[in-house]
Amino acid sequence: MLAIAFVGGGGIRAQEAPARKPMSLIDLAELPRIAGASPQLSPDGKTLAYLLTRTDWKAGRLIFQLWRQEIGGAPTQLTFSDGGVQPGALRWSPDGKTLLFLRDGQLVLFPLANKIIFNTRAVRHASSAVEFLRRMRKDGRQVADLAWTRLTGWREAVAHLMDACPGGWSAAAGGEVRLEYGGGRPGTRTLYFARWIERALPGVNVALIPVAGGPGVHSVVFAGCGPETSVRLGEGSSLEVRTAERSYSAVLPSDSEECLMREELSILGRDPVFDRVLG
Repeated sequence: MLAIAFVGGGGIRAQEAPARKPMSLIDLAELPRIAGASPQLSPDGKTLAYLLTRTDWKAGRLIFQLWRQEIGGAPTQLTFSDGGVQPGALRWSPDGKTLLFLRDGQLVLFPLANKIIFNTRAVRHASSAVEFLRRMRKDGRQVADLAWTRLTGWREAVAHLMDACPGGWSAAAGGEVRLEYGGGRPGTRTLYFARWIERALPGVNVALIPVAGGPGVHSVVFAGCGPETSVRLGEGSSLEVRTAERSYSAVLPSDSEECLMREELSILGRDPVFDRVLG
């Protein structure tokens, strides 16, 4: 291949272009592509929504994620789950405040107007996802995360435990907390839970401890100041709460995305507790 270069004095000489490594079929297959559904322009003509592919060699298929981009602005990824969304349906609502798409054979409504709701439950890099949401919040966006919503039952159990124990929150602040999690690395739920405890008990040391089992929070143990108390994941959808005086079970709320979305959408305005956890 030859490239033409102009030099001083108006002369022209032929110059060989640097050799380029040819693209392989694997390189081509790994290129992100807008596919799966036709890009959709918002009713006001200011924002484009589309599906972008990523090649997952382990799963042997393309993973589609939902993105949006304001005309003249930077692209923003809206979904992060490992399985992605399904190709096919992608539509704006007539008022431009909601996107409709498919996930696991079900229609999902993604509200965009006042709150952007993420689901970081299965992201590979939890700390990066939390930092991304933190930046969006600092940019003035109202954000929520279903991984945080999934902690509602855990937070309620800990709050009841602290209220029932002698000294309550004040006594617990003088000890230490062990937060056990599964899955090999702490996910966003674990990071959110640890941060919430740190905010509720200023100065307390929260130790993140990996244990065998599936991803997510397995237990939280309060020790070092009086009798040890704990909340542990029990059989089915329950938590086992133990104090020096008694033990009891607490039922966790439904973990379905429909119920979690309903809970998030019932919160009008910002969630001040989540905002403090994000910092």
